[in-house]
Amino acid sequence: MGLALEEARRAQAIDEVPIGAVLVLDGQVLARGHNQTRWRR
Repeated sequence: MGLALEEARRAQAIDEVPIGAVLVLDGQVLARGHNQTRWRR
């Protein structure tokens, strides 16, 4: 959960809605990311 919150803070830092996600399988992080809908426009 801490990694997802870190990703949400990254989104907030670039003036995005603070949403973060982390995909974990068997304790290993497979992917992580944050909202970038405004930033990519």
